Amino acid sequence: MVRVEVRALLRSDAWERVLAISASASSSRSARGRSTRAWQSKCSATTPDTAKLRRERQHRDGRDLAPAQQAQTCPGTGHRRGSDDVSFCSFNLCNLPPWALASPHFAEDPQPLEIQGVRASNRFLFETLDGIADAEERARRFDDWLSVRFQLHHWSEAEGELARRSKKNSYLRFLRGWGVDSSSVEGAVLKSWVESRMGLPPLFHREPLGEPDSESYQRYAADRMRGSARTNAILSQLDLLHAFTQYELARRFPGERWRTLFRGVQSPDEQQLVERVGPREWLVRLNNLSSFTDDPERAWEFGSTVWEARVPLAKVFFWSDLFPRAVLKGEREWLVVGGEIRVRKLAV
Repeated sequence: MVRVEVRALLRSDAWERVLAISASASSSRSARGRSTRAWQSKCSATTPDTAKLRRERQHRDGRDLAPAQQAQTCPGTGHRRGSDDVSFCSFNLCNLPPWALASPHFAEDPQPLEIQGVRASNRFLFETLDGIADAEERARRFDDWLSVRFQLHHWSEAEGELARRSKKNSYLRFLRGWGVDSSSVEGAVLKSWVESRMGLPPLFHREPLGEPDSESYQRYAADRMRGSARTNAILSQLDLLHAFTQYELARRFPGERWRTLFRGVQSPDEQQLVERVGPREWLVRLNNLSSFTDDPERAWEFGSTVWEARVPLAKVFFWSDLFPRAVLKGEREWLVVGGEIRVRKLAV
């Protein structure tokens, strides 16, 4: 009886789908390896030892690092956080390693980013979107797809208060919570998504984050757990949101790789000043998820200092024009994955 069922499986279309999925996974691993080796050769050819050269320049010029840069260590290993050390303490689910994403070279020469398996497992969605010309209709189709896939539209039919709350707490709640306060429990969940998918640990949540046993990190971890406790696979929902954002950016801005954005800065602890590269230019290390806007006047509302940056579109997690509904539209907000980037301080 078992042999009959096995022979039937081998003759069926299901077996062909299994083989196709296995081949796709194998090719994804091969592509990831090629991307990593290409970045290693590229960065080693341009900067043989970035950390050494930076220390030599700072020693020669007598420049001191900002206090926020000092003693930032990676949870669990003790390595300093930053593009030079991130590969020692982080793993990710991207087609590029964490150290490449955090490097300033990525900002100068961005490459497409993709979370492993998201596009492949939702192939029908993106094939459907390819045939829709209207951006608002594509946004509605995406919201419908995500709602059905995670049963978000059945929240009122779930048994029990906790079950109803978990389905009602969709990705929209976390985007709106970020708009109110990026250091809220919703902000902690979004930062934890970047950490788990991109491999970039957060540097700031209400305060600069220290080692895992520090009080600051424990408060961040508590917010992260409270935010994701009563949800229906919120990180997987955010995977799809990121994939849709990158899809829409490619369709709405064909051929573009950067966008000039602005960030109002009030607290210097929210990012780290790596080095000064010009009279009004700095190389800064952003938190693993940071807010920007495409309106410089709006940026002045959020800080006494405004930075102008050429942000890679590949690092955009979400932007306010993605959906027709009012999500982060008040400040024309763009959520950008962190790392080191060159910024220019605008004159008052």
